[in-house]
Amino acid sequence: MTKLAPPKKWLQDARKRVTLLLATADDRYVQWKHCTHRAARAEIMARVAAMPGGADLLKSAKKHGVKIYVVRPGRIDDVQGRFSRGPAGAVIRVANRGDIARMTTTLWHELRHMQQHIDRGDMKSAAGKLHNAQDEHVIGMMIEADAFTAQTLMALREAKNGNPEYIDAMMAKGGGARGCIGKFLKNSPPESFPDERHFARALFAEIMENGLPRYSAKYFERHNKIFNKAASVDQFRKVVAEAGRASPFIPTEKLSGIYFAANDSVPAVNDLARLFLEKQPEDARTTLALIEDTVTKAAALKEEEFQQARDTILERTQSLTDSFNKKAGYKKPKPTFFKRLRSALGI
Repeated sequence: MTKLAPPKKWLQDARKRVTLLLATADDRYVQWKHCTHRAARAEIMARVAAMPGGADLLKSAKKHGVKIYVVRPGRIDDVQGRFSRGPAGAVIRVANRGDIARMTTTLWHELRHMQQHIDRGDMKSAAGKLHNAQDEHVIGMMIEADAFTAQTLMALREAKNGNPEYIDAMMAKGGGARGCIGKFLKNSPPESFPDERHFARALFAEIMENGLPRYSAKYFERHNKIFNKAASVDQFRKVVAEAGRASPFIPTEKLSGIYFAANDSVPAVNDLARLFLEKQPEDARTTLALIEDTVTKAAALKEEEFQQARDTILERTQSLTDSFNKKAGYKKPKPTFFKRLRSALGI
């Protein structure tokens, strides 16, 4: 068999330079179209600091070395914002879309994720979700639903104080979790509940049940990529050995305070996770169970056994990714000029 020659170094260097040039051009275009990243960052940080509880969140970010950036949307795969952490530290990135109110709510959302991971004690860990697939999928959904709930409460409080721009910005493009939140607010307005905590619990449950199909799609897509890359049982064992284990998630009073008063009986996260897992579609539950079983038995699996499990997991995770994306009404965003150019150049 003829081996393909590795790409020549000059060609690799040229591709890197063109990629950097296109990224720089895209970045400058975004700042020309909207405002500079620095100006946007200063504005959303100031707005968060002026909100009740916002200054404490920013102080916590500073204490834990969390860096906050405003970046071009393409830098974070065209999502609104992203919280990431690892051995080098934690980072919050907010996409510069020119809508300062929406970017402010996004920063609040990501700061909530920061607080979750501070409570979980894994700020320095980039642990994946390969181990304990069933629990981690549902707890991951709970973490996302909690961040959306906190984000919505902030926007509603501001609206109650005569400043509706944040809730208006959140609801401006109602897809995914935001669409779910918008329908819930219309059918079950906050004033129909005894207090804010009752409303928060109901909103959280609604998001868990109907607002996160896109999150589920991305979760199963991630597993599809893992098993697609691990072509043999030896490769899979290596992936399992290198995959970190997530820390237990036990929310402190800071997190649970939006749902429960100090003297309330707070349900355990794992108990809630089991309840929500039972509400997942049967094919999702059985696939998660198969993934978990395959990971647990990785050391003892024979090649043939692994390949049979792998084929089933690849088929099911692809099907679940497609069905959850369809439920979410998700369509891949149209590529920007710079993305099309990179694709045309093969970089």
